Amino acid sequence: MKLLKKLTEFLFPRYGVRYIAINDNYDSEYRDGNELAPFKKLFNEWFAKDTSRKIRAVQKAKGERGNRVGTTIPYGYRRDPDGGRECRLLENEETAPVVKEIFSIVSDRISLIHILIYSFSSCYFKIFHCGSCLEPTRRI
Repeated sequence: MKLLKKLTEFLFPRYGVRYIAINDNYDSEYRDGNELAPFKKLFNEWFAKDTSRKIRAVQKAKGERGNRVGTTIPYGYRRDPDGGRECRLLENEETAPVVKEIFSIVSDRISLIHILIYSFSSCYFKIFHCGSCLEPTRRI
């Protein structure tokens, strides 16, 4: 049984909740004008599933073409200013050395806790001023 049907037909009436869907002209208080409500719910479910399927197909096609699919830019990269609508990534000169060093440490099979201790002791991740840095603290 679908969630909306469970809510509107069982849970809401049990607790005295009035359900109003403005776009569908539905009000649970008035039963006489709601003959099409089950069909509208069904079509809305189909529409949501169809839209989701189409979005997944577009994302898959973009990935297969080699285009970027993610929404956030990973640490160590920056957006290409000449990239236009496509989000091409370039290496961020300021943060890339940190990522490269952490990658080399991880490739040497050093544990995560040791990487964190090393990172904080060498002031790569400056959340608080540690006193050994000459540079001012910068939040990442």
